[in-house]
Amino acid sequence: MKNCNTILSIHEGIGTTQKDRVKPALQTNFFLLDERNESDFILFVQKLSKYVKFYNEFNITEGDWSVFFKKSPLRYLFILLVGILN
Repeated sequence: MKNCNTILSIHEGIGTTQKDRVKPALQTNFFLLDERNESDFILFVQKLSKYVKFYNEFNITEGDWSVFFKKSPLRYLFILLVGILN
């Protein structure tokens, strides 16, 4: 009580203000919920196509969709792109 005119702020210490308490991991853009990109989805669909049946115009199964993706020229571009990115 020597000097009642000085005002001490309890908010001047390190880590006591809102700005000092923000952690990068708590930011909304710290990570993505789904960190896959387009080429990952194309490769996933190519692998999944082995398990999806192909039906002809008479509603009879004629194999699967993997033949379609094996013949697609985009397949080679995406494989090349994934190889370059990784």
